[in-house]
Amino acid sequence: MPANLCDGRTSASCARIPPSRRRRPPRRSPLTGSSSGRVSFRAIGGSSWDGRRRWCGCALCSRPGTDDPQAVVAVTGTAGAGKSTLAVHAAHAVSDHYPDGQLYLNLLGATPGVGRLNPLDLLGRLLRGLGVRSESVPSDQDEAAAMLRDRLAGRRTLIVLDDASGPEQVRPLLGLPAGNALLVTSRESFAAADDCVQLVLGRMSRSEAVTMLAKLAGAERVAADPSAAAELADLCGGLPLALRLAAARLMENRHTPLTELNARLRDERRALHELESGDLAVRASLQLSHDVLAGSGHEPDRTAAAALCHLGVLRTPDATPEVVAALLDAPQDAAERAVARLVRANLAEPGEQGRFRLHDLVRLFAMELAERRLSERDRDDALDRVIGLYGTTVRLAMKLIDPHRVHPLHEFAACEPFALTGGADAFAWLERERPNILAVAAQAMGSPNSSLARSGAYLAFSCHWPLVYTGHHPETVTLNRQALEVGERLGDPDISALANSYIALGLGYMGRYAEALAYHRAEVDLLRTCGDAFARMRALGNLGVTLNALMMHKEALSSAREQLRIAREIGSAVGERHALGCAGEAHLGLGDTASAMAAYVEMVSLAKEAGDAMQHSDALMCMAEVYMAQDDPRSGVMLFEEALVLMRESRFRGLEARCLGNLGRAERLTGRLDRARAYLQETIVVAQECGADYWVDFAREELALLGESPEDGPSRTVDGSGGAEGSARVQNAARAEGSARAQNAARAEGSAGAEGEEEVDAVAHG
Repeated sequence: MPANLCDGRTSASCARIPPSRRRRPPRRSPLTGSSSGRVSFRAIGGSSWDGRRRWCGCALCSRPGTDDPQAVVAVTGTAGAGKSTLAVHAAHAVSDHYPDGQLYLNLLGATPGVGRLNPLDLLGRLLRGLGVRSESVPSDQDEAAAMLRDRLAGRRTLIVLDDASGPEQVRPLLGLPAGNALLVTSRESFAAADDCVQLVLGRMSRSEAVTMLAKLAGAERVAADPSAAAELADLCGGLPLALRLAAARLMENRHTPLTELNARLRDERRALHELESGDLAVRASLQLSHDVLAGSGHEPDRTAAAALCHLGVLRTPDATPEVVAALLDAPQDAAERAVARLVRANLAEPGEQGRFRLHDLVRLFAMELAERRLSERDRDDALDRVIGLYGTTVRLAMKLIDPHRVHPLHEFAACEPFALTGGADAFAWLERERPNILAVAAQAMGSPNSSLARSGAYLAFSCHWPLVYTGHHPETVTLNRQALEVGERLGDPDISALANSYIALGLGYMGRYAEALAYHRAEVDLLRTCGDAFARMRALGNLGVTLNALMMHKEALSSAREQLRIAREIGSAVGERHALGCAGEAHLGLGDTASAMAAYVEMVSLAKEAGDAMQHSDALMCMAEVYMAQDDPRSGVMLFEEALVLMRESRFRGLEARCLGNLGRAERLTGRLDRARAYLQETIVVAQECGADYWVDFAREELALLGESPEDGPSRTVDGSGGAEGSARVQNAARAEGSARAQNAARAEGSAGAEGEEEVDAVAHG
């Protein structure tokens, strides 16, 4: 019977497994996949541990069209991913397929304090394992490789090479005689190795990780608190080494509840300290991977080590080479090579479209590296450059999408922006990068460095229009509440005024006008003693929108007239258009439909002349609402439909709920109930996506008038309270069919350029 495979991790000697007396088994089913690079194993066994082992078994048994096994099978992954354990299990499972035995050799590629085996030592140990006397082993590498091939000719032997530093270390063993195979484990990618298939070990699934914890720490203990066990598996990132160390912690004190260990692991400053046991530690394993790169004689390796360290500065879900270039203050091509090197070293996980992320525990290690190796100034400068990268690119993206929407002036750190080719590309980039941009803004605003906090606030302000366009209204409010804290902490009235404005607008987009009014009034009060004419004009215009929404039309009209006066005085075309819309809404609310229509017609003319699709579509909806007030819903439908087409062409999601809701109501009044029902159901979908509860309630009230009861029940506001305020206004609107402004309370979405344009059009459009 074959002897057991040696699974020791510290010995560099070669363990020889005697030949089996069993006959060679028949050829197995062919391996699914290609003969090089990464091979999908889901068709063979899925992504489970057993599936991965079966994948290795299939590769080591045979390949399509031959009884011979795959020449090289590489199991790669980050430190602690379970590569060695998987390789040992797989080798045991296929022992019958190698009647001439198995050889195991630890190459010491990632063993702390021990030099890795050089190729000649590797060949010598394998030859001695095959029975060659020490004095007969050639001292020349090529001769030793030739002797090994001669010894293996006509045999069927499996050689397990554990912990290889990379393809270079095992290159002399490539090209063994047919029938023999290499099973290699490494932290480095083997995608470029000849005649090799590679299994890249990712993280374990939650169920696998919990099962592993149960085996190591006790099934009863895990079963007693399954939710805590699941959280512990997540905190370990599905990494087998981390799970083993967490289980060791639990076994050190059998009375420690899982929740207590979870609490310690949630503390980013303590997590890696908790994942230690004796000389085994996640940190030590990752440190070695970093040190190999940092101590390399190759510049790309050292740059990759520096990139890992600098990535510890950020608190983002993932990153791109552009971000790494900003962190390092290096050319993008160097950053791209560094990222590729981190991926090959399995210190970073590749994603779509050039993106990558760090495993949670690698990220914690990178944070420690940044704290230890970078000065506070270096860390702040790196973060400031990323703020500059995002701030500059967000403004470029909005210029490509809608040049009429601009941002408060701020000088970000000079940084080459992401390359964007047009509006569609800009939209896609904003949506992909949104979580990272918001995370960087929040991180910077939380910094004790006043300069970083200020830049973080202006990055948050730069995000206003992207969030409005895509309908992410709750995020607008959350982000700007933090900006308001920055303004108050720094004693900066300009930041405080802007933050109050954006919070109010975000609340208005969600139909929470009573809350919004307090922030608008706070902005106006602040600007009595600071700010310029444009800022005061912006504040008056946005205040007027909310006053109209709350049916305070006389005060809204006064505010709009003052806004219009300032806009014409300073030459703000976008402010003039906005003021006309606000004044028209106030006239309509006061029952003066003629004055309202006159203001809207002028607004449409100016918006078309300027090419401002957002205000153009807003003005069309306003004109439609005048027709609705005049009991002419058919004319209203035509203008609402025209506005809907225009906003969809310009990808302005933020206004869709308002337009769809009013279209549904208008179609109901024309008697086209099926069309009304379809528009109202779509209103609910869009409004829920945008957090616009007012329009959810509006659509449900309209559907109720059609005899329908939507299954999803009443909506909730962001703070968890019911949408009673908005619902009441909708009911009033439904009872008073001609009272147009009640159901158009979300006029705030049309606040377009009134809080965005700079004092000089050339700046605004640049």
